[in-house]
Amino acid sequence: MPLALTVRHVIDFGGERQLVGGDLARPEAWDALRSHPSLGFTFAADRAEWEQAARLPEIQARARALAPSIEGVGSLASYGTGGSPFESVLQRLSQRPLRLTLTDFAPETVAYMRRLIPEAQVRRHDLSREGPLEADLQLFHRIDTEFDNATWQEIFRRFAAERVLFVAGVCDLRLLAGQLSIRLRHPRRVTYAGWARNRAALEALWRLTHRARSLELPAGPVEGWMLEPL
Repeated sequence: MPLALTVRHVIDFGGERQLVGGDLARPEAWDALRSHPSLGFTFAADRAEWEQAARLPEIQARARALAPSIEGVGSLASYGTGGSPFESVLQRLSQRPLRLTLTDFAPETVAYMRRLIPEAQVRRHDLSREGPLEADLQLFHRIDTEFDNATWQEIFRRFAAERVLFVAGVCDLRLLAGQLSIRLRHPRRVTYAGWARNRAALEALWRLTHRARSLELPAGPVEGWMLEPL
């Protein structure tokens, strides 16, 4: 059996580290991160810029690859969405009307999403503490780094009766080398940004609650699974 590997993920914000602090696992840290253009995580300035981001080839290709997985789904709840247009691209590709519920735990982010995406229901929701929202399908899209293993296992226990579409970045040797380099070069400038995992560590998160079917996604460090309750 492959070795399950989980490592702390860090980001070097240089001299601007004081804007977000030493750990991103706080709503105020994410609001600060998304409010300062110099940090590279800001939202689209307006709806036109947001629509332009939705046309990025990476987002389009991933959404097209996942579209067959939402056939027959009437409602989708997505967690930790931030200002990503990915869910709206999925909605447009759906062959039937798809009701979207988008969530985030940072209050300023939620307010921004409500202004920018009025066609979706937007709610403040803390996935680390709260249970699933009512929906045919639950979406965890690129939020795999946000929680440690114990928290993820508790999340999956709360979602044990739910179908979950899980899309995650997969840690490889190049990422591990890059993370080690950041820690060695600038140990006092790093901000902890969750956890990175290899495939075996990701699949261990839901082993007690769900059975998984791997989904075929475009080549790259991102993989997907459809999780069904055991």
